[in-house]
Amino acid sequence: MAIHDQYIISHSLRECKFYLRYIKKEFGDALTWKTNPAEMCIEINSILDRKINDFNQKVAFANRMKSACQHDLISSDRFSWIKSDRRACFWVWGWLINSTPTKLGYSHLERPNHNDIDFGYMKGEARSHSIRYEAIVNFFDEWNVIRSWKDDLLSRLAEEWAQILRKTKTFSWLDEKNEEQIWWAWKHIVDSPVKSDYLAPMDNAERYLSICTAFDLWEAERDSKDLFLHRFNKAWHQKKHRDNRVGKKSLNTYVSEDVKNKLETLALERGQKLHQVIESLINNEYQATRTKLYV
Repeated sequence: MAIHDQYIISHSLRECKFYLRYIKKEFGDALTWKTNPAEMCIEINSILDRKINDFNQKVAFANRMKSACQHDLISSDRFSWIKSDRRACFWVWGWLINSTPTKLGYSHLERPNHNDIDFGYMKGEARSHSIRYEAIVNFFDEWNVIRSWKDDLLSRLAEEWAQILRKTKTFSWLDEKNEEQIWWAWKHIVDSPVKSDYLAPMDNAERYLSICTAFDLWEAERDSKDLFLHRFNKAWHQKKHRDNRVGKKSLNTYVSEDVKNKLETLALERGQKLHQVIESLINNEYQATRTKLYV
């Protein structure tokens, strides 16, 4: 094929995928999906050469594809809020794979074909931000509905996410870098009524995002979610308290008010808690006494 027979030239993988879907729908042939735009353009132009004899008809067909692509594909800029925010991307991905025809905007009279809302491909190995983002964009590109439906859904998702962000910081007490805490919190989510069976985090960062997404997408009444959060936070602080008491015994005794004041002064000057000062004084005195006995 000569250079002037390149009816389609594109550096966009999204555009090339659109052209191949368009060709498949038009001609019904099984296609070989390449891994980069240059190879895909060669495939596309080769198909046009084989399927259409007249040059002018080839050009007209290519122009129709370009026009349809420009109309049907949502601009990448509109996905920027998803691409730039790992938590937003995880939330949108979770929303889509848990969606129903009704949530997508279909009425009971407009039941879609299975292929129109088949999210199975999105669940597989979507265990990184880049893979989830690509799956989201692919869904909107391949969703077989009019463009206005795609725009409406993306706008609705953006507004729902904005509402989540406007709420108080739900998990401000969670430290994403604290592996022990995140492991505990994830297990707590899994053992709770919060739906999480669609999540399979493999590392600490993914577990943190899974915790947030599972809760954000949990379809429960606001009061129930608030109560869950309160108990969740309380359970963590109780665990910390129990852990801090391991190896310690309660000391029930009385001291004079003057000694208590002196103890508090020592604690303040040393930057320690009262029990730390007491332990230090006792240990030091015990060591001094033991030393005297064996001199």
